[in-house]
Amino acid sequence: MNSHRSLTGGSSFGADGARVTVTGVVHFFWDAGEGASGHMTVNIETDDPLMPNTYDLTGELRSRVIGQMEEGRRIEIDYVVEPHEIVDHDGVVTDGRRPRILDVRIGDRA
Repeated sequence: MNSHRSLTGGSSFGADGARVTVTGVVHFFWDAGEGASGHMTVNIETDDPLMPNTYDLTGELRSRVIGQMEEGRRIEIDYVVEPHEIVDHDGVVTDGRRPRILDVRIGDRA
């Protein structure tokens, strides 16, 4: 069952291999710490309500924007859609899609 797939054969994130840019305003973020293992989850109010609104930033991308991140700022996130396997708690494996974040830009307050 692939309930996350769209009628066009892509996913809610877009078509496989497609470069996508989502824009919006930072609603809230949660930062899990410093260093290479640190990651930040960002929830945005997207300009297009059909776009996904939660993204994880890690590594260099997280380090680059952590000092600029604040609620109410404009944000642009570029990503490519990649396939991956989803394993549920019963061990059932399904095909899924997820974004591989390429770039993040933080703008002025909305």
